[in-house]
Amino acid sequence: MSIRFPTSTTALALALSMGLALAPHSAEAQRGVGVRGEVEQRVRARFGEMVRQRLQLTPEAQEAMSEVLQDFQERREALALREAQLRRRVQGQGRLGRGGSPPPLTDEEAVAILDEMAGLRAEESDLAELEQERLLAVLTPTQLLRYYAMRDQLAETVRRLQAGGPGGGMRRGGGGGLF
Repeated sequence: MSIRFPTSTTALALALSMGLALAPHSAEAQRGVGVRGEVEQRVRARFGEMVRQRLQLTPEAQEAMSEVLQDFQERREALALREAQLRRRVQGQGRLGRGGSPPPLTDEEAVAILDEMAGLRAEESDLAELEQERLLAVLTPTQLLRYYAMRDQLAETVRRLQAGGPGGGMRRGGGGGLF
């Protein structure tokens, strides 16, 4: 059984970081590096507790879920980094260079960028599908859908806070993914 959702690497990276709420905290968060580290640690702990309660997970199931989520962290971070680099290259084409035109880009370079965009989308989809399969070995389909809903709700809350509060506002650093 494969349940697929359209996603962007950015959203997946955010979801992963939320999923890590179930996993042991990073060494940086454990050291309490700054206010952000403390806030992240509290959010992770609270989200992990909510997931455990709402999904009615046993300690063993919670640990297994944490292991799956941790296994995908490095791959998601690498994919998010590649997407950010590609996004900067694409955005560079919208900036005016000397003489009022974008920096020169050959058709071959443009094709390479378009191919890379398609490749990233495919990798993102493959990674999400593989993670889903692994999570379905631990959770029931209903539990997984509940987890996705909780994760998405938290992601939306984070987006609203980044945008300046409950009503939203201007986001720093651009938003969403390329695709």
